[in-house]
Amino acid sequence: MVDELIEESYLLGLTEEQIWEDLRRFVATCERAIRERVHDERTLARLLSYLRSLKKQAYHEVMAKAGTLKPDGSRKTRRELLAEQAAKNKHMVLKAIRECDPELAADIEQSRYPALGRAKKGRRAKYGRALLGILYGLLLALITALLYISHLATSRN
Repeated sequence: MVDELIEESYLLGLTEEQIWEDLRRFVATCERAIRERVHDERTLARLLSYLRSLKKQAYHEVMAKAGTLKPDGSRKTRRELLAEQAAKNKHMVLKAIRECDPELAADIEQSRYPALGRAKKGRRAKYGRALLGILYGLLLALITALLYISHLATSRN
């Protein structure tokens, strides 16, 4: 659910055409990964079927919900409905892929967000940054203590 909300928030920052383009890229990324990794014909057909219906389903849902009200009483725009539906559909596709092959879903996520893969692979760098952060904090504490001691020394004179 959180991933879906994050995706929707990202999509809301795009124009309607950019959302459609993002959806096309997502489908292409998933299709490429599925064709490379899935060798079972039934699983391949099922996953590709999900992908083929993704754009059509998003379009039909947007048109069906054209008059949906927001909590504040205003109407949702087509862009808002499209972002909501695209995020929902992407989540459903990734869930279906994850059920068939969790590693494939992780690979798709990594190809969509390369920084995630680098972050997971860089544990040593992560710990190094944490250590640097701690050392930086200690340095700031030392400087603050020295300034305080200096202030006390000058105030006594």
